[in-house]
Amino acid sequence: MSIPPINQTRLEHESVHFSCVKEDLESTVQWYKDGVPLDDLPILNGRFNVSLEGSLDIYDAGLNDNGFYLCRIMSAKGTFSAGAFLNVQYKAKIVYSPAEVFLAFGKPGTLDCHFHSNPPLTKIRWEKDGFLFDTYNVPGVYHKLNGSLYFNRVGKEHSGKYTCTPFNDLGTEGPSTPMDLIVQHPPKLIVVPKVLYFRKLGDNITMPCEAENVDNKSPAIVWQKADGKSLFDPRVTVAGGNLTLTGVKSEDRGVYRCVASNIAATISAETELIVEESLFHQKNFGLHINSTKKNIVAYWKRPYSFCTVWSRDTSLKLSNWNATATSSDGKAILWNLNASKEYEIMVSCREEISGESLFSKSILIHPKVAESDQLSLQELNKSTGPVTDSFDIRVERSGGNYNVSWTFTDNSRKDQADVERYQVKWYDAFDGKELGTASTEANKRHIVVELAGGKTYVIRVTATTVDGQQITSIVGSRLFQTPAAAVAATTSSSPPFVTAAKYYYMALFGLLVTGFVVLCCNCYSKSG
Repeated sequence: MSIPPINQTRLEHESVHFSCVKEDLESTVQWYKDGVPLDDLPILNGRFNVSLEGSLDIYDAGLNDNGFYLCRIMSAKGTFSAGAFLNVQYKAKIVYSPAEVFLAFGKPGTLDCHFHSNPPLTKIRWEKDGFLFDTYNVPGVYHKLNGSLYFNRVGKEHSGKYTCTPFNDLGTEGPSTPMDLIVQHPPKLIVVPKVLYFRKLGDNITMPCEAENVDNKSPAIVWQKADGKSLFDPRVTVAGGNLTLTGVKSEDRGVYRCVASNIAATISAETELIVEESLFHQKNFGLHINSTKKNIVAYWKRPYSFCTVWSRDTSLKLSNWNATATSSDGKAILWNLNASKEYEIMVSCREEISGESLFSKSILIHPKVAESDQLSLQELNKSTGPVTDSFDIRVERSGGNYNVSWTFTDNSRKDQADVERYQVKWYDAFDGKELGTASTEANKRHIVVELAGGKTYVIRVTATTVDGQQITSIVGSRLFQTPAAAVAATTSSSPPFVTAAKYYYMALFGLLVTGFVVLCCNCYSKSG
């Protein structure tokens, strides 16, 4: 090879010449672009020519012609190769402009300007509805490094027709076609299915799901099964967003998902179908119930982290299963059940992998009448250790908090000397959920806690003795309820300084009235 090719920089639409002069006329020359023979590149079809000496000419160079060109000479003496780069420069140009761009209301969004530029972009000009759109004058809108518009929080005021014009050192090919930015509200479900449905074999079921019309458009609603199984079945119909299954079978059980979507976003709601025929073929949770006059407490083994207690009133002919309590510690206090009624109770725990609920066998509990409230307390705390009526517990309001104090009863004062520490726990009386805990030393039998207004609590005090035994007391039948609002509590009993101020102003007002009367009397005497 007597003359190898050298790097070339050309403007768009110009011609390009790469030298590659062979010494032996019998040798053959093959040109490649980025490793591909030129004959195999449609973009160069009809726009290049290889001379007899081996040089390459490219006509009407374009932006896609950029790359590495290699000349390979093959002869009896061997194979020789040499290459060079082609750099085609052009004005910044728009390559694509969508007619419509949808952005979600209230969320971040980006409006892109699709362009090519060589040399690199120097600036970009945006217009909205025919006027310059300067991001420095529009709060919450910024220019990204690639020229796109970034909206920190998309609002209705951002809708309109946008154009972008890119520039580089060679200029611009002109603006984009108008892009209509449409602000789309995400879908909103106005009717959702229940969390759980119970059906028997052969029953029919309809699970409702409806989305609100957003911006005069109805979001698309589809139903999916969480395990990926197909819902294409003659027994399955979807009408107006509602899913109907006829002739329920055992394999229909599982988690279903209603998915509503539009261009802005996708949302979903889940429900689970339980086929009662399969309930009693699940895990054995060792469920047992303690029922007293005041409380119903469910206990079970804890193979999973989150479980739900279900109940239904057997005195009603048509009684649905209701979620009564949730727990993660194998115990739930069913505060909202009437202990004087008969209930059927079972526990479900959800598998983490499949998402399906595994149910225990149901237990029928009969109304019981406890001998006293003290029996109710002992049943409620059966799982915590020996229980005695050891404390008198008082709860008093103290400023914005509550002071919990306790004293030993006469029957248990002998245990007082053995106490090493106290622990106070408070629970939501509705679902039994532990809300807080605190501990004190043995010489301190009071503690200040924060309790939300308008709620009912169960408060438990535990004394741990030196030998490790525990003495536990609960505010049994006397639940503590905080006032509905702090204002109501403060107005019912004013602080001392407020009361003193009130009497001070009353006395001052009395003195003013007395002085006015005396002044009037003096004036009357002089005039007489």
